[in-house]
Amino acid sequence: MGKMKKVTDIPRESCFQVDGIGLCIAERGKNSARLIVYDHGGIYDPLDRRVPGDHYATTHFALLGSIIRRFDPSAVSLKAIKNAAHFQFRTGKDEYKFSRWGFYHWDFKNMALLETLFFLDQTLSRDEKNTWRTEILRNRENLNNPLTNWVAMRAWSALMRYKLWGKKADIGRLLFRLILMERARRKDGCYEDYRNLSRPIQYHVYTLALIARMIAIWPLKHFIRHFNEGVDYFIKHIDPDGCFNYQGRGQEQIFGYGAGLYVLETAKKLNPSREMLYQRCADLLWRHLSEFQVAAKGYYHLVLNHHDDAEKMGWYDYHHLTVYNAFLGVWLALAHSIQKKTAEIQPVRLPRDHVYFSRVSQTLLLRRPSYFIAVDRGAPEYLSEPGVTPCHLWFRDLGWIFSCPGGASPSLYGKQYADPNIHLNFFSPLYKNGDQWFVPVQADHHEWDEKRACLKVFCSYGAFGLERTYSFTAFRISVKDIFTFKESGNCCEFRPFNFPVNQEKFRIAASKNRLRLILNKKTFITEITHSDFPAPIQLIEKIHTAKGTAVVAAVRIPDFSFTRNEIKSICFSLHAGH
Repeated sequence: MGKMKKVTDIPRESCFQVDGIGLCIAERGKNSARLIVYDHGGIYDPLDRRVPGDHYATTHFALLGSIIRRFDPSAVSLKAIKNAAHFQFRTGKDEYKFSRWGFYHWDFKNMALLETLFFLDQTLSRDEKNTWRTEILRNRENLNNPLTNWVAMRAWSALMRYKLWGKKADIGRLLFRLILMERARRKDGCYEDYRNLSRPIQYHVYTLALIARMIAIWPLKHFIRHFNEGVDYFIKHIDPDGCFNYQGRGQEQIFGYGAGLYVLETAKKLNPSREMLYQRCADLLWRHLSEFQVAAKGYYHLVLNHHDDAEKMGWYDYHHLTVYNAFLGVWLALAHSIQKKTAEIQPVRLPRDHVYFSRVSQTLLLRRPSYFIAVDRGAPEYLSEPGVTPCHLWFRDLGWIFSCPGGASPSLYGKQYADPNIHLNFFSPLYKNGDQWFVPVQADHHEWDEKRACLKVFCSYGAFGLERTYSFTAFRISVKDIFTFKESGNCCEFRPFNFPVNQEKFRIAASKNRLRLILNKKTFITEITHSDFPAPIQLIEKIHTAKGTAVVAAVRIPDFSFTRNEIKSICFSLHAGH
C-alpha cells in the first residue's frame, strides 16, 4: 500500500466510529492496524451523519430494491441489495454496536428480510438461500413490545416463515398473535395500537397494510372482513385535500401515507363494487403526499410540512430521514405492484354531506359541503390524542384551518425535538397551575344528537368541569363552552379560548372578539359571540407543530380566581366570510 501517514492514535476499543462510519480492528500491530468497515452495506443518513443501524433503513432499502427489480432488473444493483442484507446479518448479532436509541427494531427488519427473500427467490443460489434462511431464523423478535402494529408484523413474519420453510411452530405463533390483534380491534373497525390507551390513525392503517399482506398469502374470509371494516373506518378520516394523518402519534408522517396507498389498492382488488370510491381516496392521498416531495433530490419530507428536514419540525426522537423514506418507498412500490391502470377507473367524489359518529371510540367525522371536522374523545397515552379540541378542521377554498393537536411530549419521544410550548397546541380551553399546564388529553365522554346536529363533549380539567357543545349547520360551526368550577381557588393563568393558527399559511388579523385568517382573498372568521371573560383575543406564543409554525390566539387571564360551583361560559362561531 506504500507509505501511510499516521494522523491519530489507534483506539483501544475493537470497534469505533470515524465521521459516523463504524470500523472494527481485524488485526492490531505496534503502529498499525488492519480495519474492516463494520457499516459496509448500511444506509448512511445525511442528517444524522451516521448509519442508524438499529433502525430499518437498510433492510427496507433491500426490500425496495428487490421489488423494483421485478419491474426493471437494471434499476437497482443486486450486489447493493445483498450487501444491505449482509450488513443486517453481520450487525444484528450484537444488535448494532453503535446503537443510540437503545432499542433494536427486530420486527421491522424480520418483515423486510422475509419479503426480500421472497422477491429475490429466482436470483439467489441455493447456498445463498440457505445462508439467508439460517440468518433469518437466528434473528430475535421484539416480544416485549405490545403495540398492535408490532404484533401484526410478528404475525406476518410467522406466516411468511411457515410459507417458506413449513415450520409448524410458526403456525402456533401466528394464531396467538392473531388473537392479540383481535383483542385490539374495536367494533367500529378501528385497531387500537396500545390497547385501551392509544389508537392513532397512522398505526391503524399500517396494521391494515400488514393484514393485506397476509391476505395475499392466506385469503381467509375472517381477514378480509376485518380488513374491509378497517378500511371503512380509515377512509372516513380523509379530508377533501387527502390529509388523514392528524390524530395520534405519528401525525403527518410519510409512514402512514405509504401504508395507506397500499391499503387502498388492496381494497380495490377485494371490493370491485367500491373500486371507484377507493380510487378517489387513493388519488387524494397521492396528491397530498406529492406536495411534499423534495423535487431536486427525489425524497419526501419525513413530516408533511414545508420546512427543511434539518429543522426536524414535528419529529419524534426516533425519527431518521432515510428510515422513513425507505419505508415509504417499500409501500409505494408494493402499491404500484398491484395497481390497476387509472384509465380503467373513473373515480367518484367523496360524499359532501355525511356524518359518522362511532359510539365505540366516540369519534365524530362530519362532512358538509363547505367544511370537514374531526373530533375525537382522545386517549391518555400521548399529547397527540386529545379530546375536546378538533383534531382537524377544513373549510372549502381555505383548506385545513387547524390540524394535528398536541405533538411529541418533552417527556415521551420528544426530549430532543419537541417544542417547549407544545402543550399549547390545542383548540380548547387551558389553564396553568404553578408550572403545570392542564390540557384536554382525554374527554370523559361524547354525546351525539342527530336531530339537533350537535356534539356534546364532557371533560374534567381538575379545577373545573367543561361541557362543550359543537353545533353544525350547512356553513357554520358554533361552539359553546360552559365551565363549572368544583372548588374555590385560583390559578396562574386561565385561557377560556385558545386557538393555534398557522402563521406560515394565513395572514392573521385579531381584534377584541374576532379573529380573521386570510388566504388568497378568502377569509376564515372566528368570532366570540358571548363571553363571561372580559379579556380580548391576543396573539401570544409561537409553536413548532407537525403542520409548521403556529401563533397562539388566546383569551388570556393571569392570576384567575374562581369560587365553588361558579358557572361561566364563552361562545364562538367558525365560518368562512369576508
